[in-house]
Amino acid sequence: MPVQIYHQLRELVGRGLLTRRRILLQVILILLTILFETIGLSLLIPVLKLIESGAGVVDELAMQSRYWRIMKDTFDIVGLTLNLSSLLLIVFGMICLRQIVRYTAQMSMSHTKQMVERDLALRLFRTTLHSAPLALQDVGTGRFTFMINTLANGAATILRTHAAFLNGVIVCAAYLAISIPLAPIPTVVGILLAGLVMTAMGKFARLARAISSRSVDLRQRFQNHLAERYQNWRLIKLVDSVEPETKALTRWAQRIYNLDIDSIRMSALTDLTVVPVMTGLTLSILYLSVSVLHIQVTQIAVLIMVLIRLEPVVRSFSQQRQAMARFGPQFDRAISDLDEFSKLREQDGGGRELTGVTQEIEFSDVTFSYPGSEKPTLEGISVRIPARQMTAIVGPSGAGKSTIVDMLPRLLRPASGRIRIDGVPIEDFSLSSLRRSIAFVSQKSVLFDMTIAENIRYGRPDMSDEMVADAARLAQADEFITRLPGGYQTQIGEGGVKLSGGQQQRLALARAFASGAPILILDEPTSALDYESEAKIKQVVQGILDRREKTIIVIAHRLSTVAAADTMIVMEQGRIVEAGPPARLDNSGGWYKRMLDMQNTRAGEVQ
Repeated sequence: MPVQIYHQLRELVGRGLLTRRRILLQVILILLTILFETIGLSLLIPVLKLIESGAGVVDELAMQSRYWRIMKDTFDIVGLTLNLSSLLLIVFGMICLRQIVRYTAQMSMSHTKQMVERDLALRLFRTTLHSAPLALQDVGTGRFTFMINTLANGAATILRTHAAFLNGVIVCAAYLAISIPLAPIPTVVGILLAGLVMTAMGKFARLARAISSRSVDLRQRFQNHLAERYQNWRLIKLVDSVEPETKALTRWAQRIYNLDIDSIRMSALTDLTVVPVMTGLTLSILYLSVSVLHIQVTQIAVLIMVLIRLEPVVRSFSQQRQAMARFGPQFDRAISDLDEFSKLREQDGGGRELTGVTQEIEFSDVTFSYPGSEKPTLEGISVRIPARQMTAIVGPSGAGKSTIVDMLPRLLRPASGRIRIDGVPIEDFSLSSLRRSIAFVSQKSVLFDMTIAENIRYGRPDMSDEMVADAARLAQADEFITRLPGGYQTQIGEGGVKLSGGQQQRLALARAFASGAPILILDEPTSALDYESEAKIKQVVQGILDRREKTIIVIAHRLSTVAAADTMIVMEQGRIVEAGPPARLDNSGGWYKRMLDMQNTRAGEVQ
């Protein structure tokens, strides 16, 4: 156990989550606590001796005993009279000092624990979100929240176990230093027997650690299960699966219940074994001291106090081993996850700053495959996207349209080929400036459970209220925002649930405009909207296009959405099969012409 504590503390110090100064302070406070307690306890011997012999025997005792002579000289030096009242006052003072230092130690430990938990949670959060997108998308909501909440807390809680263990070691050493002179043989025998008991208890600790490891895995998967079910509550209701899901959840809960009971059983078995054994050892030591060694009554009284105090300390050792077994796997998992995502950190790129697009965005012979895919998602993509124009990317589902736009902000990296902005490879730009230059509006609006104003200024918290309102007006969102009772301070719920689909999209557009990014990517922005909402979005996009301020890339299935595009790129099976102005493609007889005719026919049938 000491070796494990050393390695865990070294791990925290090495990662900057804990300082040696903090550890030293805690050790000093523990030492002071035990020092004051030991002094107070050791003074009980002369207190009991004076009670037994009378107050006037101090000089006689000083002549007979070196211990009393040293104590009398010490009292004389500080100007105190050695008597019962002065000894009792000092004992009381030592107890008060012990409690003050103990309070300070507890508060220091709490500050340290909370600080480590906070910093570890932040480190896990930051490191995970800085990891490569392909790795990040495999994490899952449950695992992510489990790392931040449960693992960080468990890893930090283990510090309390370390402090309690160290406190117990020092208490035992101090009390043994008192008891060995009083009853050396029984004390040594007791130490040996207690050591054997603690060694035997190691089996329970190993079992508890194995149970805790399984519990960490199970609880992480359970949290994933819960998060997924809540995110899909609408489907669960629509297919009437509340009861089957509840039954499935019951099975999960039962497995966790069984593991928790097993863990509690290990702890209870430890107490069941340790308490009777330690009580038997204590009574045996007292019997030997009185019946065999004939120790004086005053010494026996102090020995009884020492043994009574030692019993919960020794029992605490077993409890700390159980705590180590419980929280150790959480500590190990937190450190393992930190290492895993640190290795997966995405590369920043060059030091150039991207401030805008003046000429074009060029894809040159770009190929890409997702891990585990036998067939390339993109193959030999070569295309130029003119600056300050609208380029539409169309094609059937699975053609690779979204993959192309994900490569521009380097969410995905090509297996071969290059992507350039104004002739400069995107790897030469800093990742921060590249992504700040791209505003993204997806098919499903990404909104947070914040106010409307906070959602619009997300990413630019320093924006003024006037700038927020300007962005909303540009996105034609101001008209519905001002009708809301709270206006721009309206809380919109998780994912913007309190808004309609069209309102969510216009709010997402407002955020994109507020960012000031020179590149605007719209990924199926109207596919889930009614025609009225689609018309509003198209009107907004047309207004941007007319001003020629941004390079717009639109992915769409509805060709009516991109009718105003300057350039049309048609994709099939990861390749570009057509590219050019819509008017030219309309006469080509290819996929674009066929889909345009089909959609026009459907529109005529609806009318």
